[in-house]
Amino acid sequence: MVKVIELIDLTKSQLDKLNRNKTIFVSAISPIEVHGPHLPLGSDLMAAREIMKRTCQKIKNYDLIHIEDLAMGAHVMPAGGSFPVHYRTLKKIIVMWATKLQEMGFKHWLIFNGHGAANQILALCEASTIMKKKGFNLIIPFLTIFHESKKLNEDLKLSKEFSGGMIDYHAGTNETSLLLAIDEKKVAKDYKKYKKYFPKFKSKLGNFIRLFGEKDMGTVCDWVEDPKSRFYLGDPSKANKKIGEKFLEYNAIRSYEIFNDSIKKGYVPPKYFSPFMKFMLKITPEW
Repeated sequence: MVKVIELIDLTKSQLDKLNRNKTIFVSAISPIEVHGPHLPLGSDLMAAREIMKRTCQKIKNYDLIHIEDLAMGAHVMPAGGSFPVHYRTLKKIIVMWATKLQEMGFKHWLIFNGHGAANQILALCEASTIMKKKGFNLIIPFLTIFHESKKLNEDLKLSKEFSGGMIDYHAGTNETSLLLAIDEKKVAKDYKKYKKYFPKFKSKLGNFIRLFGEKDMGTVCDWVEDPKSRFYLGDPSKANKKIGEKFLEYNAIRSYEIFNDSIKKGYVPPKYFSPFMKFMLKITPEW
């Protein structure tokens, strides 16, 4: 079993002795956020930690140093129990910490994320790009895997309900399956009573954004502003523990592949947003 060393347990002398070419720092980053009435507030962070743990077990010939996980994220579900930070704050913290690692001579930080909100993705993409220009390798497999979600569904032969896409955006079939696989005791026993929800309500902001061809983001706005919102989007009742396990292992294998490629070539995050959408995300306050 691969041993992951906790950064907080090291002395400065031990830190100084680490081989700069053979040390990988690892962290999980995701917010505390309401996930319907049936999943824990830390669902995203739990998923990120589980994938991190599985991926680390596949990495050989490197010293793995765990930087304390960051329970923070941008654009969380606006409800009591959710704790947001602005995307600029999240980006700034990651860039500051990565810069400090680089100043000490280290070259790689492998971050695992479980939160798919647009502003979270924007913060992570921009942080990785900034550090790449500085010559530091900020590797975030989630960005690549989430971007190629169609390939994931095809590889695992999953139906749309398990995609984590817009029809199953938050705390629905996909995330409930993940949590069942991680620790079914953390999922409410009555989760099957929570049936499919998709907003019929059309918000003013959602309608405006759809004018520019941003259908998915318009749906998110509808969901957030829907007076009848159930704080999830999807169908928790269809969750399946076995598929959750397949999804976790796929993510770990793909994360390891992305890590290996990034060590050789440097990590490049995919391009996600149109100029209009990027502008809107940057000026939008936290809900």
